[in-house]
Amino acid sequence: MNDSTYHFIAVLIRLIIWGGWKKSARLEGAENLQGDGPAIFIGNHAESLGPIGCVSMLPLRLYPWIRPEMLNLRTNPDYMRANFIEKELHLKPPLSSLAAQALSRVVVPLLNGIGSIPAFQQNHLMEIGDTVEQSMTHLRQGHYLLVFPEVPEWEPDPKTGICRFSYSVLWLAELYGRETGKPLSFYPVCIHPTHQIRLGQAVLLGEQEVASQAQKRMWIGLLERSIQEMYLEIEKKNH
Repeated sequence: MNDSTYHFIAVLIRLIIWGGWKKSARLEGAENLQGDGPAIFIGNHAESLGPIGCVSMLPLRLYPWIRPEMLNLRTNPDYMRANFIEKELHLKPPLSSLAAQALSRVVVPLLNGIGSIPAFQQNHLMEIGDTVEQSMTHLRQGHYLLVFPEVPEWEPDPKTGICRFSYSVLWLAELYGRETGKPLSFYPVCIHPTHQIRLGQAVLLGEQEVASQAQKRMWIGLLERSIQEMYLEIEKKNH
């Protein structure tokens, strides 16, 4: 899929799904975008709102990390039924299964068409290399990645409901820095249920900044707290 088609689809998603015609649907902090890529955007997942909002509102071609189950016509229906159709749309079986089967025929080609990267988990050690290699290929070409590092199994923050972040994505900063000698930009992105998105200032991370696990934990914690702070600022502004 070329960039023009991608941005056309993003506009349709913004108008039809994201509600871009509403006053509440807006992007704040676009002035924080500096220079060209590559860069990685780190966001809170906010269930389905995160991927939909970022792809439709950020004025860039993004290559998102997506659960591999979402990218396969065989596994997508069951995954989407349990995690979207029943969880967010509150449809019950058998209607939920029928809806998932129908929707998967649109979602799977679309997700693959926009260049989604299958984000394999740590229990798939053989496949994690594919995630890293595809990501590095895009970074070498100056592209922008979109990653949601929340771990649903970990305890959420009591004020925002945002789960703690995994630092695995920061391995890309170490690999990119080792290969190019340059730092990689990481942008914190906050997605709020009111369809507001706020983009924070980029953090530049090179090989030396993320050389150890302790450093990776520190930096992912800073990005996580930055997103939580933006979330609470939006909450305060709305009330």
